[in-house]
Amino acid sequence: LIIDESGSGEFLSLALAPEGGAERYWSVKKTTPADLAGVDFLSYDAVILSGIPGLPESYANRLKSFVRLGRALFLVYDGDTDIDQFNRGWAEMAGVTFDEPIRDDFTRAGFYTMAWVDVDHPIFSVFGFENDQPPEIKFYTVPRLHVTPDSRVLLKFSGDRPALVENRFGQGRVLTFTGPLSPRYSDLTAHAFFVPFISRSAEYL
Repeated sequence: LIIDESGSGEFLSLALAPEGGAERYWSVKKTTPADLAGVDFLSYDAVILSGIPGLPESYANRLKSFVRLGRALFLVYDGDTDIDQFNRGWAEMAGVTFDEPIRDDFTRAGFYTMAWVDVDHPIFSVFGFENDQPPEIKFYTVPRLHVTPDSRVLLKFSGDRPALVENRFGQGRVLTFTGPLSPRYSDLTAHAFFVPFISRSAEYL
């Protein structure tokens, strides 16, 4: 289940279930925070909050119970993410606290890249990265954040900024990806790495 109101969820949906006649491994449903009435989270193996939109408290609490019971949540940061709202509602279960959002006054003269990856983690162990280095993908701005000691950083941007963080919550697990998806901020969605990265993350969850 992909919950999205910024539009970035379309990239995730296409990565998991490409359009066309190809056989699909995933069954994907997209919805918005305003259309959650009647949605049973337990009908899904994993929920993705694309752009991490604000949810009514009752649905946020249901989603936390969903994870505690052993299901999975994928939090995907984007340019519209409200970090104060995230820190109030999701920081504890994600093991991630944002200190500063992405900058709007960035230029494309400089950029961050994926600088380190945990090649032994199941998400990445199948990739066979050359010299254990992830591909060079440009992110023109990324947020500042810190993680809890119990969480596990799986991927880092240059500048030692965590990019993908895993945390246990009850019987379930939470992944948080902190790189903005929109082409305005990065070239991730246009790179060949994007589809297998999202697919492997969902499969792991």
